Amino acid sequence: MNATLSGLLRSLEAIPDDVQRCVDKALNGFVVASGRITDWDAYCGLLAAFYARLESAVLGINPPRKPNMEFDFSRCVRLMERTMYGESAMQAGFEVARTGTEGGVRQLLGRLAAAYGQTSASDQARALVSLYWEKRTHPQLFSDMDEYIAAYGHMLPSEALEGNAPRIRGKFWEALAAHPVVMRSPLRAVR
Repeated sequence: MNATLSGLLRSLEAIPDDVQRCVDKALNGFVVASGRITDWDAYCGLLAAFYARLESAVLGINPPRKPNMEFDFSRCVRLMERTMYGESAMQAGFEVARTGTEGGVRQLLGRLAAAYGQTSASDQARALVSLYWEKRTHPQLFSDMDEYIAAYGHMLPSEALEGNAPRIRGKFWEALAAHPVVMRSPLRAVR
């Protein structure tokens, strides 16, 4: 496999662990006074502060930036809507924090951290693939496709490899962006 492609794949494979370390550090270092929060403003402030802490940790901002209540809270709620509670995210999260059900505040923050980590890792992988893609010529990309399929085809779904693997070739950018997920798949050891 050519050095450029193998370097990209190594970098992509490192992203989930790197992001997880940052997310774990932010979560473990975030002090919460109680497992329950019954005040709406305190709940909003907690989520904004935690989101700012997560983002600072993943982006390497040290010391962590100060939270912007409106900006960070709204971004946190959007993340909760996309990954946890749907359209009722704001109220559902508050009910967990207020009642202490489903693990209370700490569990809510843990779920937020996991969702943020997955989103951030995916965004970083996509950005890295975009940078790589811009620097490659069409003949280089076609060669990279052949090398990738030869090296990792056994880990990919068999229907994606039917014929001359047109599904992989036609969506090679997406296949590269999903490479970290493929490498962590429990099925990869079976194939």
